[in-house]
Amino acid sequence: MEKQPENNSTQPCSDELKNILDRLTEQEKILIVCNRELYGGQWELILKDLNARIEKRPYVFKLGRRIRDDIERVRRLQAIEKTYAVKLGDYIEF
Repeated sequence: MEKQPENNSTQPCSDELKNILDRLTEQEKILIVCNRELYGGQWELILKDLNARIEKRPYVFKLGRRIRDDIERVRRLQAIEKTYAVKLGDYIEF
């Protein structure tokens, strides 16, 4: 599922980033691809959408829990992108 970056980045994928990419969960990879394909790579838009879904009442507890989990995953993925100055969507193929 890992691929070479598409953006012709001058920054190579470091060993540390490769290790992070190898440890991503399927849920995280799905979020990365959805973010790239549906939200133009803008994490704030996916967070806005997830939070909007939570605020609607009533909702199924399990679904609500999944959304909250996804929000935490998005925040973690945002931090990785910021730390390594990369777009994870350039490295993940689903």
